[in-house]
Amino acid sequence: LELVALTRWTFPRQLTPPNETIRAIDMVIFVDAALDAVGAVCFLRSTCKDGSILVRRLNARSHCFQPDKLTCGYIHRAEIYAIQIGLMLMNFNEAFLGGHLAKYNKAGVRKILFSDNTPSLHWCQGQGRLPAKDRFVSNRVDKIKSIKGTTELRYVASCDNPADLTVRSCSAEELMSSSLWAEGSPWLRFPEDCWPATAVESQAEDLEEPAAFVASSTSAAPIFTEALIPVAAFSDCEKLLCVAAMFLRAVTRFKTSSSRPYFQHEPMELLGKVVREKA
Repeated sequence: LELVALTRWTFPRQLTPPNETIRAIDMVIFVDAALDAVGAVCFLRSTCKDGSILVRRLNARSHCFQPDKLTCGYIHRAEIYAIQIGLMLMNFNEAFLGGHLAKYNKAGVRKILFSDNTPSLHWCQGQGRLPAKDRFVSNRVDKIKSIKGTTELRYVASCDNPADLTVRSCSAEELMSSSLWAEGSPWLRFPEDCWPATAVESQAEDLEEPAAFVASSTSAAPIFTEALIPVAAFSDCEKLLCVAAMFLRAVTRFKTSSSRPYFQHEPMELLGKVVREKA
């Protein structure tokens, strides 16, 4: 039924206004990520000589994967991978449409990439330190810096991010009726000084805190506020110490494993929670 509904989908084929009315064309890409998918969607934003602005979706790309294979279940890995996918899509579109776009952009095509994950944007801008021992992130940050060129990296609220539709399930009717998917965020059709605050620097983010390394608009690492071992469930102290020792060994093994990029708490800190609870 969903595929049948898609056969009724109609959309304009003309991506830009008439050539003689165009003053400049910008390429805008939105990216988003989930634990099992990343996606990017590209729009052409045409500014006419009379000041009017036309926004049309050009294309989109998504990539699904098993969370334990690529990102090990860490959302910040998926978000940084989404930015890489978005830049690759942007470079492809620029190479394909470069001749057409160059006629209206003598200084070069202006390219803007939006993400709703501020830690990833900070890492790509060279701000803050990367997650400890996370080669996956550091390799992709290096790749992003090598292909970014003049692309501006900006923040967008999740509710204004059309790439969200590429990483979550939605019905055909929802996709066909979505103006966000067809024309992007509503503020794209206004002059840039009317846009919401989108500069990365405007998003307050303490990158020195470990929690920032795994912060995300959709997921975050757990922050322990209670004892991790139910002390009251043990009948004597010997059994409690055995369980605590097993727990400490597991956490230490987790931290030293090369396949696990980051852990929120030191093992002794976790064990200290048990001791304090017992006291």
